[in-house]
Amino acid sequence: MHRLLYPLIIATLLLVSACATTPGSGQADGRGDNSADHGSEANACARPEGCGDPHYPVRPFPTQTLYSLLAAELAGTRGQFDYSLRNYRHEAHKTRDVGVIARATRIAHYLEDPIALAEMSNLWVEVEPDNIEARELAVFAHLVQNQIDEAFVHARFLLEQGHGDAVRRLPASASRLPEENRRGLLDAYLELATNHPDSPDALFGYTLLLWQLEELPQALSAAEKLAALEPDNETVLLLEAQLLKLNKRDTQALNKLEAAFKQHPDSEKVSQQYLRQLFSSPDLSMSEARLRSFSKRHPDNEDFKFGLALIYREQGNNAAANTLLQTLAATSSRPDEARYQLGLIAESSEQYEQAEGYYRGVKDRHVLAATSRLTQLMAKRDDLDGARQHLQDLRNEHADMAVSLYQIEAELLMREHSYQPAHTLLSEGLGRYPNDMDLLYTRSLASEKLLNISAVEADLRRVLAQDADNSAALNALGYSLANHTTRYEEAQTLIEKALSFSPDDPATIDSLGWVLYRRGLHTEALAHLRQAANILPDAEISAHLGEVLWVNGEHEEARAILAKALQDSPRHPVLLETIERLKVDLD
Repeated sequence: MHRLLYPLIIATLLLVSACATTPGSGQADGRGDNSADHGSEANACARPEGCGDPHYPVRPFPTQTLYSLLAAELAGTRGQFDYSLRNYRHEAHKTRDVGVIARATRIAHYLEDPIALAEMSNLWVEVEPDNIEARELAVFAHLVQNQIDEAFVHARFLLEQGHGDAVRRLPASASRLPEENRRGLLDAYLELATNHPDSPDALFGYTLLLWQLEELPQALSAAEKLAALEPDNETVLLLEAQLLKLNKRDTQALNKLEAAFKQHPDSEKVSQQYLRQLFSSPDLSMSEARLRSFSKRHPDNEDFKFGLALIYREQGNNAAANTLLQTLAATSSRPDEARYQLGLIAESSEQYEQAEGYYRGVKDRHVLAATSRLTQLMAKRDDLDGARQHLQDLRNEHADMAVSLYQIEAELLMREHSYQPAHTLLSEGLGRYPNDMDLLYTRSLASEKLLNISAVEADLRRVLAQDADNSAALNALGYSLANHTTRYEEAQTLIEKALSFSPDDPATIDSLGWVLYRRGLHTEALAHLRQAANILPDAEISAHLGEVLWVNGEHEEARAILAKALQDSPRHPVLLETIERLKVDLD
């Protein structure tokens, strides 16, 4: 051995031993975190100051292995972690040394390399099967790759060692799986919960899977057992309340949330879910009474005060809502939210100048919503130029909101039927943000109004090139092709793909009905158009349904649907064009 290299090799041995884990020791506290803590630990281990147990017995490595590890360490000190990981992976397989394997695993986790992480964590488990950190990293690695069954093997082991967090979290990742896979996982969880009847972690995961599979009575029963095991757990109480509501036991859900709030009066999640339950109640008088009572008992809870103001507004008691919101605007930690609500009340009362003043005062969270309302009011008062100047000034001041402000202005122009100026504006925005999907999608809408279908397709294809599963873009492209070309089969394929991601979306269901009609499949078209109309009573959907009924000779029903739509939307262009083209006499 060259004598000058000897100190470097000794340094390498010290680095390797410093970051190794004593065989069989696991982690000091027996628990790991699958996100930030593992990442920071891997970050530290990728540098010479290292981590771990300095008493790990150093085994004699062959010279070539020492050179490779030395090169990996030097690369790590220079931030060349990919090279470091490559060497460590190689030597981990070659030496099967637990210290080398652990270091390779942590570096892979730090680099967010799921393939290397799965490979190294599995090797670590193979060499040191009782190591808790190795098992937790293996769970994380397989979840990232959607390998739920493999993750479950390690999660089950962790549960049996008294570490149930992975078992509790795993079903959330399983929601992306096909139903058949989730049912298999449900069986595994049932066995786990049966074998560990006192484990809240196993029962929690089992409950979530039942909910995902819409077995709601069984999910509620499991949640009630879970609440008996963890009566003070805020998340469990909220889960039980949600399942009570889904099982149409609204009063019990409300009572459960009220009890949860008494247990956790400082919990924002509990108070907000309680508020949502009160808002969804058909008995607003009861909701108002409860909120007034809680507001008096908890004067510092701003959620209840805002909730009470919104219920007053829903009841038409604008004076009471206004008084409460004025106080909140002056004293609460969320003055902008109060100003925005005051603007909505003033606007609904046709006090437009006052509404504009409130909207202009909104600066933070609700600024985009307030700006949209403000500029619509300005346009309504024949000050479209002023509205556009205001939006331009905001774009100059707030570059982080520029894309949204471009959209607000474009939608404002399209609402005024100024489609070419909207298109020009969006092109300007895309000059600054060339691949922004929101701007591309909005410009495609403007192009469709200008009957430039090739431009529509070009922009939507650019969106889909970035996000192939974008249901809105798939539907928009399919509908445009169905409406303006004869590429019906291609259009139907796009729409059906969109529907696979958003099966309950009425606009996409309407698109499918429309393309089926264009293909001459009237019976199938009517089924989808009726379904869409039942979900959303929209003028364009009604126009499509009315047209198919009219063409099928069902004139009386077509007239009734078109007349009702016209009454609700007397200026809707698609509806008016349909009635005129079909020469439907609605008198």
